[in-house]
Amino acid sequence: MAAMRPTIVFNTGKCEHPEECLLCVKACPRKCIGYMQAETPPAGEAPKSWKLVSAFMVTCDLCNDCVKTCPKGAIRITA
Repeated sequence: MAAMRPTIVFNTGKCEHPEECLLCVKACPRKCIGYMQAETPPAGEAPKSWKLVSAFMVTCDLCNDCVKTCPKGAIRITA
């Protein structure tokens, strides 16, 4: 039976502007969290909103550093 990969769940109601913090992105030693534009802006305009994304979850070791560092309690990990 294959091992299940963990999933990071972001509560966007608690973390509405991740680009202002990014503590979880910086805390992850395995680089499993990143951020990107929530929507593609029209040409020549700056992005108006951002979102957190999980990536490379195969490398997640469930250290919970992202959960511990989030000041808003907006992250949980499920396995």
